[in-house]
Amino acid sequence: GVATISPWLDLSCGSPTYVSNAFSSQGLTGDVMFRSPAGKCREEFRACAATYVGSEDDLKRPLLSPYWIARDCQQSDDALVLDKLQRAQVPIWACAGAAETLAGEILDFESRLKGRIPVEVWLHEGAFHVWPLFNSSKRFRSRDVAMENL
Repeated sequence: GVATISPWLDLSCGSPTYVSNAFSSQGLTGDVMFRSPAGKCREEFRACAATYVGSEDDLKRPLLSPYWIARDCQQSDDALVLDKLQRAQVPIWACAGAAETLAGEILDFESRLKGRIPVEVWLHEGAFHVWPLFNSSKRFRSRDVAMENL
């Protein structure tokens, strides 16, 4: 199976949670790992993604940007990716924070694939990007359970 922590699934950076979960230094809310303003954050990450995949044209290719596996595939080789996943029934598990920038694409990915392949998302209230990886001197049961499940 596939196990992920706060996966970046949509390299085109189209999720509305780039805005709704943007960090606010005044209220100390949102995703503390993505501190740039929403527009700048989206622009910077999209530029990194284009460098990673080779061009802006490939930001929605399912083999490079998994979020798009769950969307209507327009190219025949992309449609084959979903078909192969459905036949293989490879389970996908993701752990995400409700306050993180990527929460929207993670939840949308899960809802679109549910019933087609085994997929499960653990969403933790108030948590930020990759929160289970942060060490704490205090016991944090939710983090411990997420790491055990990983």
